[in-house]
This record gives sequence, structure tokens and C-alpha cells, in this order.
Amino acid sequence: MKFFLLLFPIILPTIIISIFPIQTVFPHMKSAGRGIIHNVSSGVGITGFPGIFGYSSTKGAIEALTRSLNLEFKKENIILNVMHPPLTNTESSRPLGIPVQMMQDPKVVGEKLANNIGSTKNIITPDFRTKLEMFFTFKFPFVLGNLLSSLKEKQNKKQGGNIFTGM
Repeated sequence: MKFFLLLFPIILPTIIISIFPIQTVFPHMKSAGRGIIHNVSSGVGITGFPGIFGYSSTKGAIEALTRSLNLEFKKENIILNVMHPPLTNTESSRPLGIPVQMMQDPKVVGEKLANNIGSTKNIITPDFRTKLEMFFTFKFPFVLGNLLSSLKEKQNKKQGGNIFTGM
């Protein structure tokens, strides 16, 4: 229950913030008879990841919101889909404990995703590697979640403690 109380104030604002832009563009897209809305998610929204339960939970909520609204808006010829960037070498992902060699350059990722604006695929990835990673993420979420968690644990041991709490 304690985790839920910590989590709720994180998830609710994220969902509300995600719905406002959709509510804003929906009437315009409906009157135009078509539209595409891209939401951005993360593989950890599917697999989970230790130490970032708030982030992974909100990404899981974005996944569910996008799938549900896509089904509802389909009759209006409005498509909602999810853009999945790969694990990207940013200030927020470096402390996760995943080897940097597994991360991609943020500028390259951004350019590749921008090239997919307007895509009607359900899941948009910047490249084949990420497409393959997402395929396995959806098929084997617990296996990949455990694998990433193990990589984090190994990194913690090398650094001498928990990278999130310093313990």
C-alpha cells in the first residue's frame, strides 16, 4: 500500500497531461476526417525496472491509454500509436546501471524517430534493432525485465552499492 501511495501522485498527473493534448486535437482531427497521434513510451513500461517504478508505471499507463484510445478513435479514422525509442544514452538513463554500450546516441535516435512522424504502424521504432528488441520485450516481458535487473545488479556490485539509494 505504501508503494501505491507513492506511485499514485506520479501516474495520475502523467495520464492527465497525456490526455489534454489528445482532447485538444481530437475535434480538429474528427472534423478533418483523419489524424495520427503519436505517444512516446519505453520498454520499461512493459518489463518493469527496479528503482524507477514511477517512471515504468507511467509508461505502462501510456501504453494502455494509447491502445484503448486507438480502438475508440478508429471509427473516426484517427490513429493513436506508440513511438518506442531504444535505451538512449542520456543523463537520466546513465545511472540505471545498464552498460553504456547497450545505449544509443540520442541525436541519432531523435532524427530516426522524426523520420517516422506520420507513420500509421501500431508501434514505431527508429531502426530494425529496436524493432527486434521491442518484439522480444512484448513477447517475453518478465524474461527481459529480469535480464535488465541482473545487469543493474552487476553494475551496482561494481560501483559498491545501490545506484538509486546509495545503500
